[in-house]
Amino acid sequence: MEDIRVLSKVPFDDVSGSSLRFAVRPVAGGGGPPLLAVDFEPLSQEPSLSSRLAERGSARPIHGVDAVADLIAAPAVVDLPAMALAYAHDVRRTVAGDRITVVGFCSGAPLAAFISAELSASYEVRTHLVQPTWPTEETAVREFMRFRRDMGVRDADPIRFDDLLGDPRGRYLAMADVLRADLEAALGRMRVVNAAVRAMYESLLSRYLAWLAFLTAGSAAPLHQLHKLPADALIRVAVAEEDALDVLPPGWTPPFEFDRYAVGSAELVTHIPFLDALLSWKGEA
Repeated sequence: MEDIRVLSKVPFDDVSGSSLRFAVRPVAGGGGPPLLAVDFEPLSQEPSLSSRLAERGSARPIHGVDAVADLIAAPAVVDLPAMALAYAHDVRRTVAGDRITVVGFCSGAPLAAFISAELSASYEVRTHLVQPTWPTEETAVREFMRFRRDMGVRDADPIRFDDLLGDPRGRYLAMADVLRADLEAALGRMRVVNAAVRAMYESLLSRYLAWLAFLTAGSAAPLHQLHKLPADALIRVAVAEEDALDVLPPGWTPPFEFDRYAVGSAELVTHIPFLDALLSWKGEA
């Protein structure tokens, strides 16, 4: 597998010149102001939020951002603002118009907020954060331990990264080394010699590493850089009836307002009034 490279605080040209490519993907065609959905291709059989929006048959063109899929191509830790700058550049290159809606779902919310900030100089931007979660160092370590269990590690002592506190990239590289060793041990236990089977497991590990890289970037995101958002740009935060309201991180300053829907947390992404509100330029169902 490829060595992990660390791209930190690099200008956009350096990112674009690497083997990484941060590109928006067309999801559905149409006229009117485009919508950019920042979500991820689920590991389950459940459809993504962007595909659910497309299924509503909106006349608006829908584009998607899946940073985890983009990071799989060359696993790396890239600062969230650098990622947002790259995606914003691709939006300007490929998406027509002067108005755009940016929707960030779950862990995609931080990246969506930074993309909105970058686009605000060129577009009238409406931003919706849907059941947003902000990654922390603890989030990344918790997922790392879950992946270890997926690799068949049982009753292992939790690996501590005390010497890497405040060094998210160093911690990520250490976690990646452990997971690679876990995979080799698992393949050995299963006596895997078939190249296709090995490739399948390595592909899964690549997604694990990309997800950890994304969480690492989110945990270190400098919220003060969201000052690029216009002061009068009200961000809509969509939550379900049972969701907590402390969903924005400490240090958050952009103005926001909650849209609360009377459905269960797991039902929100299938709730027709919610989907139609996202697809409405004014944010109304």
